Amino acid sequence: MPTLYKALSLFLEADKINNLKKIGIHNIIEFVEKDPELLCCQSKISYKDIVKIRNVLLAQYSALPQNGSDLYETCISSLAIFSTGCERLDSLLDGGIFNGEVTEFVGPPASGKSQHIDTALKKVYCCPVHDIFQLLQLLENISFNISQQTGSFHSELQLIILDAVTPVLAPHIGGKQMDGLGLMVRLSQQLMFLASEHLLAIVVCNNTVQGEKGIIKPALGRYWQHVASVSLKLDLPEERSGLTKMEGYREASILKSCRRATGQSTSIRLSSKGVEGVHHKS
Repeated sequence: MPTLYKALSLFLEADKINNLKKIGIHNIIEFVEKDPELLCCQSKISYKDIVKIRNVLLAQYSALPQNGSDLYETCISSLAIFSTGCERLDSLLDGGIFNGEVTEFVGPPASGKSQHIDTALKKVYCCPVHDIFQLLQLLENISFNISQQTGSFHSELQLIILDAVTPVLAPHIGGKQMDGLGLMVRLSQQLMFLASEHLLAIVVCNNTVQGEKGIIKPALGRYWQHVASVSLKLDLPEERSGLTKMEGYREASILKSCRRATGQSTSIRLSSKGVEGVHHKS
């Protein structure tokens, strides 16, 4: 927030600014938050001038009031939810994959992350990238083309899938590599910008690693944890569940969600037909 200076108001003169600084009032927020009567007594500035300065500052820097109903209608009109093709998985995700968010699928190799995404969507335009720099450039181009409404493809684009994030970032993380964290932050900012500013649904695949005490956790560490609004983990079913590991059965559980409680899970099966829900026999 800007500091107080003469050009802010005709009534804000140099001697008044000095008086305000003496009592610890240096910027606009500190001025408008202070009670006008108390400010008058402490600064020796007339109450009339303080009110005039305050009104000018509020008019210039206050946010415009908005009707809650209008905000709700705007939110609903821009909301899009993409079905995964599996009713049980959609229910776990509180309806499906939401636009304006980054949704992450986490799992070890061969857990079905890519197969789930490929079968859930019918129309996919594939853009192969071989390193993090190509990926960053591609995302920048997408953002620019959407802003410029370049062609029908970008004007109608609603969803981006990154399959997978780990291979392009892993070569720059650990050891003597010094640029890994910076590249990760840059990638996360681009993904969240595309989601929030262009209202795209962003889906990211991430691998798992073995942490302390053998606990399996998402790769890329704690710096990546804030990126996704929803994180879903795919695991092979436990022996006691009665499901066969060799037939594509998986346990999908919530690691992070802005709408559902963590730990909730459901059983699914990956097949040539797509993703199917599994109903346990009682």
